[in-house]
Amino acid sequence: MPQGGNTGLVGGQIPLDGELLLSLTRLDKIREVDPASNTMTCEAGVVLAKAQAAAADVDRLFPLSLGAEGRCTIGGNLSTNAGGTAALAYGIARDLMLGLEVVLADGRILQLLQKLKKD
Repeated sequence: MPQGGNTGLVGGQIPLDGELLLSLTRLDKIREVDPASNTMTCEAGVVLAKAQAAAADVDRLFPLSLGAEGRCTIGGNLSTNAGGTAALAYGIARDLMLGLEVVLADGRILQLLQKLKKD
């Protein structure tokens, strides 16, 4: 059971029947901010406010904005497809994502990161 910022109200991050809890809080690195392609590569545990600040540092806007932005994480935002206050203007979380890097249960890594929306 992956667990990040614990701001979800549906309880999907709470182990109920002996599941293993996997905390994502230490996966909190912003790997790259590329102003030329208007992209940012974040790990799942990056707090939303940290991603917004990293974008602002290179004069860009990360438009996802939520009441819990000081605690909620990018992984949780994507897993719940968060909307926020700017959803009508910029889209919801899935509209802001270009790719993923996924570790499967058997240890294989799927590298699905990209910088072009058309890929």
